[in-house]
Amino acid sequence: MDLNKHYPIDALKESGFIRKRCRICGKYFWTLNENRGVCADHEKYSFINNPVGRRISYKNVWRDFSKFLEKRGYIPIKRYPVVARWRDDLEFVIASIADFQPWVVEGYIDPPSEKLTVPQFCLRFNDLGNVGLQVDTIPVL
Repeated sequence: MDLNKHYPIDALKESGFIRKRCRICGKYFWTLNENRGVCADHEKYSFINNPVGRRISYKNVWRDFSKFLEKRGYIPIKRYPVVARWRDDLEFVIASIADFQPWVVEGYIDPPSEKLTVPQFCLRFNDLGNVGLQVDTIPVL
């Protein structure tokens, strides 16, 4: 792969970044730490060298986030299927807005609330250039 075509190599190097290979999985990564030997997939999660105090599951992150927003007037609703069966122009849900197209978006019906939260799983294929060459997450948009 031609890294110069996909990444700002010169800018990274000018900023002090070093390209290294993870000693565990073999993936390449950029770092400012010349002593670092593993990529982010193989270290404990921390935020700017401050480890997270408690472990929490994906499901509980959503639950806590939903409760936080519910206290502020948002109505939580259940997610739609990731396969967009109600749309003939879309195979998969690419963002939570698809849950409400065309009915709410085009004004045929009112939304359940002006303030909603939905844990909508989305699949993105046609815009990987916008989100990166390697996507290791399932976004909830």
